[in-house]
Amino acid sequence: MKTNFFILQPLVIFIFSIVALVLSLTLFLHWYFRMTSEFNQFIGKFKISPDVFWAPHSWVIIVITSVLLGCILVGLAIIFTYYQKTIQLYTLQESFINNFSHELKTPIASIKLYLETINKYNLPREKQLEFVSFMLKDTSRLSEHVQQILLAGGLEQRQSYKATNTISTDITNFIREFLKSNAHLFNNAKIEMIDKSLVTTPIIMQINPTLFETLLMNLITNAIKHNHQAVPRLQITLSQNKKITEITFSDNGLGLKKEEQKHIFQKFYQIDRKTTTNTYGTHSPNKNPKGSGLGLYITKQITKIHFGKITASSPGLEQGTTFVLHFPRNINLFTRIGLT
Repeated sequence: MKTNFFILQPLVIFIFSIVALVLSLTLFLHWYFRMTSEFNQFIGKFKISPDVFWAPHSWVIIVITSVLLGCILVGLAIIFTYYQKTIQLYTLQESFINNFSHELKTPIASIKLYLETINKYNLPREKQLEFVSFMLKDTSRLSEHVQQILLAGGLEQRQSYKATNTISTDITNFIREFLKSNAHLFNNAKIEMIDKSLVTTPIIMQINPTLFETLLMNLITNAIKHNHQAVPRLQITLSQNKKITEITFSDNGLGLKKEEQKHIFQKFYQIDRKTTTNTYGTHSPNKNPKGSGLGLYITKQITKIHFGKITASSPGLEQGTTFVLHFPRNINLFTRIGLT
């Protein structure tokens, strides 16, 4: 059974197909040159003109045939690459569905339990209010997950976000106001803002405020949630030159492995670590909460909508992560990408 499964592996089939094609071509060329040699000997023996038997430009057919075979090889390679990417996306999507089902079931089960308890027992008013507050938190979790799914789908269609939804704003003040209005969500973390702009004028950006707030929320909550330190720290640094506005988010969290940095922005991608290495070099169980695998994907899509790019880097595990956003200056971003 295992042997049959191995034989049916896509990589094995692909390699076998390439080998078979190359072998067929080799045998054909061997036969062709052998027959040509024998035929030349024949016509030489009887002093017959080769033009009687050979077309004037028969070598052109050989060249064209070789090019076509090369195209077949390239086509097979492309098909195999796309197949592998499809399998990878399917695996990520399956993992997302399994994890997300758990994320949805947990708050629903919790809300149901609280409601059944309130319905069954004559609880004091204080206890009822306590249960209600717990249910509101669970409802917020559900709402957040649903919003992420809807937003991910909407961002892929981009038409939902027209230029009329954009504003020109001082991005430094915008981020400060966002941190101030959402301070209750980040009260267990220390967040510092640094403006390293090379010019004295404000850093003005044209943004969709709703999307940009989502971007900020994703990056900040990511830095806080994926953190084992007693006090999660996040440094937000703003800088700009004549061409680029740069916003950097540096935290003291779990960090990333080198191979994880390549995939961190993929749709449904989740980091699964059973253990993590702490600052003392020992290993401890990973208590990091599972997410939807959409947060950083959404962040990247929002960055692209603003015609920017985002990169992630980390020295290693338990050494923090740095996300850098790059946005072009003096450009009508939404007109340029055709959303007007």
